[in-house]
Amino acid sequence: MYAGCLWRHAPRRAFCGGSVVRRTSKTTPHRRRHSTLHGKAVASASTAFDAALASPFIQQSHEYQPDYERAIHLSARVLGLGTSEMELERSHVSKEVSSSAACKDGHTSVERSIEGFRERMLSQVFTDNATVNEITRYVLSLQSKLFRPRLGLLMARVLSGRAASSDTSSSCMPAVQDSGSYANEDVMKRVMRLLQSYEIVHAGSLVHDDILDDADTRRRAQTVHLKVGTKASILVGDLMLSRACSVVANLGSQQSTIRMAKVLENLIKGELTRVKVTDSVEGMMRVYLQKIFLKTASLIAECCASIADLFRLDAILSHKCYLIGLHVGMAFQIYDDLLDYRSASADLGKPTLSDVSSGLVTMPLLMALTESSELRALFADGAIPTGNVDTILSLVRGTQAFERCQCAVMLHLSEVSRLLRGLECEEAVPSSPLSGPAHMLLRFVFDTLTRSQG
Repeated sequence: MYAGCLWRHAPRRAFCGGSVVRRTSKTTPHRRRHSTLHGKAVASASTAFDAALASPFIQQSHEYQPDYERAIHLSARVLGLGTSEMELERSHVSKEVSSSAACKDGHTSVERSIEGFRERMLSQVFTDNATVNEITRYVLSLQSKLFRPRLGLLMARVLSGRAASSDTSSSCMPAVQDSGSYANEDVMKRVMRLLQSYEIVHAGSLVHDDILDDADTRRRAQTVHLKVGTKASILVGDLMLSRACSVVANLGSQQSTIRMAKVLENLIKGELTRVKVTDSVEGMMRVYLQKIFLKTASLIAECCASIADLFRLDAILSHKCYLIGLHVGMAFQIYDDLLDYRSASADLGKPTLSDVSSGLVTMPLLMALTESSELRALFADGAIPTGNVDTILSLVRGTQAFERCQCAVMLHLSEVSRLLRGLECEEAVPSSPLSGPAHMLLRFVFDTLTRSQG
């Protein structure tokens, strides 16, 4: 992936057994000098290219790519499950989450850490331009549950125990950590700046999304481009993204900088990805899952892995953190798409069925298409019938689409539970109890993804 990108942008050269093939045609002194300089540039580019190929981060990306692909497409399994099998999957995580009480001290610690988070985000994007400051303040003041920063803080609590255990001969972290404290204050300061940066990227990308979608409201408020104009909104969104990158680049972790760059690349690719209704349901599902990975799960996955990088944990643990974030992100977007069909407009903070009205195919519709011949008939011409929203909703509700979406969410949460055990202890077995911090993270995600409001 990265190698292909570097290769396409590298100076063109001919190879013969690994050496540069030299031209034999005569050249003028000027051209000889130019050729020499060009040769040095090519040699330099070759060295940089070879070094890039040897980068631990790039090697890690290739090594774990099959794991990432399996995680992205995990919920496609739901298409083949029967009613009893879906119920079994849904009940598994629910029983585990309810088996023990959440840690109150840990919850208090996270809420204490999140206080003033928006103000600290605002300080990251503050400029000497009053107009820009006014717009960014409006963007960052919009109602939000700060799901990603809270998740990041919970991940940091889990990893602080893992970092402490890495200084001992044990391959497991201490069994219980319910003090609500973090192991390293200096690392936590950098983690907070990282989380602020990722939330700024999320908020800035939503400004751009609302322009592209021609949206009127966002989180029960007027969208930024309607309030201040399209040009100003685009530029402020760009500024937010650039400031976030600048902050991450100064955290002292090259891998975290590369991860942030990948997030921005994926956001763009995700926006350009479209689910075509002319494909089979299985084909549409593959594209849909890839799209929500690019637009939602990638950001959460890279953020979780970056936290591990800041704790200086090894590549294997960073990989596990990435997978945890990936599964959380996939589940989060699937459930968000389900709410678009199932919740009232007042609960969502945006119009109900806005996805279908905008011509977007999401999981509830895909699941329903496998069961309803009437629904398939509406899409027979390859176009999304945006004028038949009420009919589509009625047909979707007449299938098991909602139950299948909930099952898909639980499949991902089951993987989160499994990965948390492996993150805490290399010798963990499926029946091993989760520590307080790990259980709190799982409970937080479960409660978020079983809510009835947006």
